[in-house]
Amino acid sequence: MDRLFLKYVTVLLLAIFIVYSANNLISAEETVGDRDQRYATTQEILFALVEPKLEKIIHDKYSKEMVWNVFDVKEVAFVMDHKNNEAWFKMDLFIAVGDPEDAKIDSISLKVDAPNIGGEHTKSNGEIKDITVDLIKYGSSN
Repeated sequence: MDRLFLKYVTVLLLAIFIVYSANNLISAEETVGDRDQRYATTQEILFALVEPKLEKIIHDKYSKEMVWNVFDVKEVAFVMDHKNNEAWFKMDLFIAVGDPEDAKIDSISLKVDAPNIGGEHTKSNGEIKDITVDLIKYGSSN
């Protein structure tokens, strides 16, 4: 029970970081040797993880390559399914699809899961892998 509580608190803190960093306007850049470093928000890191799957979901929906951008993050929630002893993040997003002058706003709900989120799992070797991103619901504005 104590381990589950610690996981819940960790996920809650991550969700709070994501929500409150969405409006972060700080852009600190630093040049170190041959590379530039800049501040990255938790939202940018999260999108980097789910972007390939979002690209595929949008391509499958429109049956072609589309220009798209995340317009807004409605909610990121930690879901604990006690019946099946599973846990995951649910992300609700609004995306702008199409040319910027004539973009449509679609809504997407995603299930983001990894072996180390809630429930029983084996010890990690420090690698981040086996993250799955599944479509829960796609709402189109057309």
